[in-house]
Amino acid sequence: MPNTSNLGWVYPANQQVPFFSVFVAMINAMDADAYGLLEYQRTVLCQQGTVSMNYGTNTLSWTEDLEFISAVTGIIATVTGPGSISLPDGTVLWVTIPRPMVAPVTLTVNSGGNMSSSRGNQLLALRRGSTVGKSVYLPALGLVL
Repeated sequence: MPNTSNLGWVYPANQQVPFFSVFVAMINAMDADAYGLLEYQRTVLCQQGTVSMNYGTNTLSWTEDLEFISAVTGIIATVTGPGSISLPDGTVLWVTIPRPMVAPVTLTVNSGGNMSSSRGNQLLALRRGSTVGKSVYLPALGLVL
């Protein structure tokens, strides 16, 4: 079956039988992605401790849990603290949050040369030289740079 090039939604082929069940599956996939986008826009990051960057060791660290709270469902996704991750020059930092958030979940922080466009990936920061460009979330963290 054919699928869209960016989000991979499967759609019915010309003259496909059965048509309707594949069409309904496509509409449901589109609905889930649109709902995930709305939830993404309504997710807030909260934390109690400090987030800091050590440029000598290329290490970003946090002292307490980082909580992503869905204002839609009230469900919390947590990055356990204290923690740290390597963030060399030219890398991005992200988490993958299940969409829609249907139950509390523990998240893993990722870093790499680029972030895939997979569903649920949420950008946190980009390291460029001696600067960490913050996403909309990190200003609320009181990031010490």
